Amino acid sequence: MDIHQQKRDPLGIIDLNALSISDISYTYFCNYTNFSFSFDGIKYFFKSCDNIRSIYNELLAEVIANKFDIACASYDLGLYNGILGIISENFLLEGDCFYLLSEFVDDYHNNICDIMRKLSQRYTDIAVVNYLKKQLINILVFDILIANHDRHTNNLGIVETISDVSFSPVFDNELMLDYRSIFYGEYCLNIDNNFDNMNLISKILCHDDSIYKDKLISNLDLINYKNILNSFEEVEEKIHSHVNHYIKKEIISKFNSNYCELGNRLLKSKKFMKK
Repeated sequence: MDIHQQKRDPLGIIDLNALSISDISYTYFCNYTNFSFSFDGIKYFFKSCDNIRSIYNELLAEVIANKFDIACASYDLGLYNGILGIISENFLLEGDCFYLLSEFVDDYHNNICDIMRKLSQRYTDIAVVNYLKKQLINILVFDILIANHDRHTNNLGIVETISDVSFSPVFDNELMLDYRSIFYGEYCLNIDNNFDNMNLISKILCHDDSIYKDKLISNLDLINYKNILNSFEEVEEKIHSHVNHYIKKEIISKFNSNYCELGNRLLKSKKFMKK
């Protein structure tokens, strides 16, 4: 039976101690407890979280990613040995090879120009390179929509299959809605390696290639008030519980700030172009 169909507590959290999980393999990073495990023949991952709001961030980002038509890891609420965390299903199939982007570029070169330069050295098929660039642009715009400051090279991955190469589903979105991204346009992932004082949103608005701005404009309403409420409804339907009112209010307020900031920048850019 699918792990998402298992019994939940009143908050919608799945207690892994109540399930017959196996093949537990621990990894420790800073103060986080991470491990992989198997349930009913499927591999999953558990990652502890500092607070429950960051867990809802993961679930909400997944819903928005699906509406944006971008692949995202599948998440759920979990508890293990009294530790609150997030459960994610392994997105790799047998025979797939997964590489963190940090194996190709370091964080200093975490921008589309440098990343694509490195990937084009590894993959010589122009169609593959163009597809990877299209995916990377989508990831960049997605991060702008959710104000994700944390897309460093260990939070991006490449999947190689027998017949295909692509960026992996996006993962580790719990640090979205960062004030540095909302109010200052600061992101780990950038367009180019020009580290001047111009923030990412300003770069997009004056970039020669309008694909960035066009994609941002066409998807901005994904984070308006109505659509964020609808996304919360999908999260609540998944976990069979209601999200805490104060947590929901805080997240909606931050999305509203990001929506207004982006909208105002786009409007000013449009007026500037008319002059």
